[in-house]
Amino acid sequence: MSEERDEAAVSPLESAPSPTRIPFHAPLRRWNPLSEGERRDTRRFIHVLMAFPHVTVATIVLLAWCYFVQLFLEWPFFSFLPVGGELLSELRMEVLGRQLGWLDGRRVFNDAVLAGGDVTAGEYWRLLSSTLLHGSLFHVVANCLVLFMLGRIVENAYGRAPYLIAYVGAGITGALLSALVTGKQSLGASGAVLGMLGVCLAFGYRYRRQIPSSLRDYFNLDMWFFVVLIAAFSALPMVDWAGHLGGFLWGAIVGLLWPARILDGEPGPALRLAGVGASTLCLSLAVVTMAVVATRIPSLDDVWPDRELRALEFAMNRGDLDTQLEIAERLEALFPDEPRIQLILASVLLEARQWATAAEIMRDIESEWPALARSQPYYDNDLAWSLFLAHPDDPRAIDEGLMRVRRNLKKSRDDHAMQNTLAFGLFLDGQLVAAEKEISLAMKGRSRSEREHDVFLHVRILLALGRYEEAVREYLEFVDDFPQGEFREAAESELTALGLLGSP
Repeated sequence: MSEERDEAAVSPLESAPSPTRIPFHAPLRRWNPLSEGERRDTRRFIHVLMAFPHVTVATIVLLAWCYFVQLFLEWPFFSFLPVGGELLSELRMEVLGRQLGWLDGRRVFNDAVLAGGDVTAGEYWRLLSSTLLHGSLFHVVANCLVLFMLGRIVENAYGRAPYLIAYVGAGITGALLSALVTGKQSLGASGAVLGMLGVCLAFGYRYRRQIPSSLRDYFNLDMWFFVVLIAAFSALPMVDWAGHLGGFLWGAIVGLLWPARILDGEPGPALRLAGVGASTLCLSLAVVTMAVVATRIPSLDDVWPDRELRALEFAMNRGDLDTQLEIAERLEALFPDEPRIQLILASVLLEARQWATAAEIMRDIESEWPALARSQPYYDNDLAWSLFLAHPDDPRAIDEGLMRVRRNLKKSRDDHAMQNTLAFGLFLDGQLVAAEKEISLAMKGRSRSEREHDVFLHVRILLALGRYEEAVREYLEFVDDFPQGEFREAAESELTALGLLGSP
């Protein structure tokens, strides 16, 4: 009994085994492939590259200010792409772009320059002024963001003078290549900004052994990814690929030839003096360009399209064809490269029955702006009608017109106007049975008042088929209703010539 009492008196803590002692470990050290010296060099390199880029930021402020000036001068606001606006918005862009200096190869290298005459006659200031303008909010914001990312590297790695030489030179070179190769209207700082990309890529190649090892991929693989991305973007229809290429090439040349102070140290006195001179020239060109643009702003009121468009609308409401034609021709002279003005002129010429001129302008529109021509529902029909009336005895014109109206009819086989045009073309082509069938189809189900443009063409077709009694009966039935109907005079002349009507 005593042994049992002794065992019960032992506490559980006393009978538990003593805990195992846990050995002490020193804190784990993070593995780093760089030596202390390499880490120190990398930090110093990044510290210099990421310093506040005063000139780059000043350039961004200038671009933003220029865009706000455009908006203040009533440049239409577009958030993404400057497309899809109303006619007045497009004409305002045309006026502002032309006055403020967007790139236009035909103005930079005008006829006098191309003929080898007065080489000073070209508007060379557009090579730089075009880099100050942007078409939309996205356009200017995207350029400014890329400029901040790349421009700060160029400014801090090479210096402020090389930055100015690279930026201004890239802008001018890109615009020059665009004017020579494409000759199209364009605007934007993309060429100058891509000059910064060219400098950065050349920097990575030239100093590939001196750049800290942890950053070499950024200046090689990452920059090449940028190049491929921009190259793909430059292939889009609205992008000025020549301007991008010219700016990039200039930047690459500057990056390869100019020493980078971040690795080579400050340049010698001679190179420093050359940099000061070249950068001063660049700044002077920018100041002179902005002064030229400023002198052109007061004359904007003389070329705004608002007054002309209001007058054209008023003349259309009155049915004054002479005034419509005068205003349309004046607008065409003011905006020779605006396709919608060409469309307005063509429509006025159609109304004025100047078929040959209308057909010529419509063919030019189709050649220069095919997408616009395809977007117009009656484009082929109107051009076919013009061809039929301008060249009624030309088999080639008739064949082209028939091809066009048939193509138009595929979109809307029951369209009354297109059926009428097809019937007229078949009549001119001598396909009288088919013409009579088509014009009868056009009149089927139409009210009496809706047959004004059909009935006298039907009379002419019946006369050509020798169905004289039907022709006379139909003419007499409708002549009082439609004294100004389409082809009434032609039908009356043919009836009189055949002796089916008395002398007029």
